[in-house]
Amino acid sequence: MALVINKGVLDRLEGLRAWAEDPQHVNRIANVLSGDTLPPGDIAEHVIEIQEGYRAVYSVDEDQQGMQWKHLSVSSNSCPKEGLPTEAIVAIAKLLGIRQALVVYQGVPHKDLVGHVVVPFVVN
Repeated sequence: MALVINKGVLDRLEGLRAWAEDPQHVNRIANVLSGDTLPPGDIAEHVIEIQEGYRAVYSVDEDQQGMQWKHLSVSSNSCPKEGLPTEAIVAIAKLLGIRQALVVYQGVPHKDLVGHVVVPFVVN
């Protein structure tokens, strides 16, 4: 299924980005690992259903050393088994302000199979 992004989706992505990048909503990985907080995918404010079949989870993650990362995970239940189209992932990433994205599948960079985008950045 092709990804269709209309004005409503753009507005919801903008709201998701603003909420996730607010310092009080930073996902501290140590708190998730200790069980003190849920992972972003289980928190409704981090999740957007873009259209039938596409689901994105966006968060700003902070590791134990204090480094912050923009983290985007996109899944689809309507794409072929070989994975999501890279163009769809990159388009969503760009709309969330991720300019340079490393697209990976199960933690390993791959040309065709996609699933997660993780980009380090500095909070101003």
